[in-house]
Amino acid sequence: MSQTIREQVREIPGATLKYVEELFGEEMDKILGLARLLKVKAGKRFITQNDEIRGIYILIAGKVNVLEEYRTGDVYIFQENTVPSIFGEMEIIADMEGFLASLLAKTDCLLVVIPKNVYTDFIRRHPQILYQRAQFNLKDLLTSGRDNRLYLQLQSTDRMKLYMIRKYKRKDTEEHCVLSMTKQEIADEIGYSQKTVLRALKVLDQEGYLTVSGHKILIKEEQYRKMVDSIEQITCDSYK
Repeated sequence: MSQTIREQVREIPGATLKYVEELFGEEMDKILGLARLLKVKAGKRFITQNDEIRGIYILIAGKVNVLEEYRTGDVYIFQENTVPSIFGEMEIIADMEGFLASLLAKTDCLLVVIPKNVYTDFIRRHPQILYQRAQFNLKDLLTSGRDNRLYLQLQSTDRMKLYMIRKYKRKDTEEHCVLSMTKQEIADEIGYSQKTVLRALKVLDQEGYLTVSGHKILIKEEQYRKMVDSIEQITCDSYK
């Protein structure tokens, strides 16, 4: 069983196998022998906010949207995770019973699921790894908190820049990024109305940060760098 999982992990392009090896060290084969593979089709929710945590989910292929859901029925996509990512780890270290957010497969995904008791036993026996993982998660949490505070201070056009910067970083080509998304899809991901999205895109197009052509949005490297410079200036001004 472990060899089957390891072989599939090895077939994934990139540094996924190295990531798993560094995470579990000499116990990798033992832990993978107690794990299972989970395949999730694009568009399927595989974790709902507050679901009981029964294990950690290591994303080894695909992209996952992290959703916050509210009693009003509003859904906010606040993060898109790519390989490699771990879900449920922070909650387990914090001794929480349920997931903090919902997880939706943006593309077809492959995940390694390690039972909670197996992972809990592993980090208890390796305090140095527990310290490293807690440190990593805390840094990520603090950085996200700072960025979220800054995000709330931004105008709609600057929030759109941040969104487009993230999209450009995940582009599939070396030269430029082409987004074939509807305005409603963008609105759903960033929590704006479609009208606000249209207005922000129009401003960014006019100011040369991106190019809107029909249903496509083109971001060239020089436009990406212009957006980054603009956001960095705002960040510097905010933390003076």
